[in-house]
Amino acid sequence: MEGRNRNIDGLKGFLIVMVIVGHVLQGKVLDNFGRYVIYSFHMPLFVGLSGYLLNIDSIRSLSIGQFFGKYGSRVLLPWAVAMLVYAMYLGAFASHPSPLWKGWMNYLLNPYYHLWFVVGYIFWSFISWILLRFDFDRQVFLIVAILMGLIFYYLKNNLEGQLILALGGDLAGFIRNILRPQLFFFFGLGVYLRGERSATPSWVFALGGGTVMILYWVLFYFHRGLDYNTEDFLVVMANAFLMVPLFRWMNQEKLPKLAVIEWVGKNSMGIYLWHVLPLLLVQDWVGTKYLSRFYGYISVAELLFLGLVYLLLRYVRGSRWVLG
Repeated sequence: MEGRNRNIDGLKGFLIVMVIVGHVLQGKVLDNFGRYVIYSFHMPLFVGLSGYLLNIDSIRSLSIGQFFGKYGSRVLLPWAVAMLVYAMYLGAFASHPSPLWKGWMNYLLNPYYHLWFVVGYIFWSFISWILLRFDFDRQVFLIVAILMGLIFYYLKNNLEGQLILALGGDLAGFIRNILRPQLFFFFGLGVYLRGERSATPSWVFALGGGTVMILYWVLFYFHRGLDYNTEDFLVVMANAFLMVPLFRWMNQEKLPKLAVIEWVGKNSMGIYLWHVLPLLLVQDWVGTKYLSRFYGYISVAELLFLGLVYLLLRYVRGSRWVLG
């Protein structure tokens, strides 16, 4: 296939739009069926796609210094700028005014809201680098990803109290909420699927994954008493099955194409980092008491934000230092 695969940008763009919509919708996830549906697939698929796009041949030969250098200006610098801006806006350093480094270290251990993903992504990539340095093949890579996912899903749901006692609240929270090692299951599966050659038709995986996902939504809608283990099992199974046909069709460019969504996908890093800022501004200035009014303002604000990103990328040199 020649040129850039538009479906890769399109799928990334669609998932980023789902992230934005999921953050804009008000109410707790368990109290908002729309948010619940979005949260059931958008992050597993995005993590899986991140693994699929990992260039294993490129990172395999990197030293540890080269590995982290690879993510310096492209990922870590824009993330650090976003961290600082959100921290200043939210007054995150107020409880640690002197010395300032204590406030910053506290914030690094607890990145604001959505900013955990960058730390998680580098962590999953680092685990992948370690496995590749040991020359594990794709099958062993997948086995490690499955075992890591199963272990940490179980720990998260059943032994959280013991983890806090053993590691302390800050470290246990950092592992559970920021590194999220259980999501390495999807990342590793994405790495594996890049070379997947199964003869099983795509429709079998699509039907199986779609059925489990619909079951998950129906059970939530009519029976909200599901335990965490059951919920995670259904989410993992549904997304694992759906990733197979979705990534096949993406690789073959059989998914729908829409230029504006592809543009979002091409610039997903900056949009992901900064899309919450308009949300905070509208929440503070307009409020969320009258939701119809709030949704009208936030829709305009997010569109203006996307327009600003477009102008910065097109006309401002060095904007990549902030937008990735």
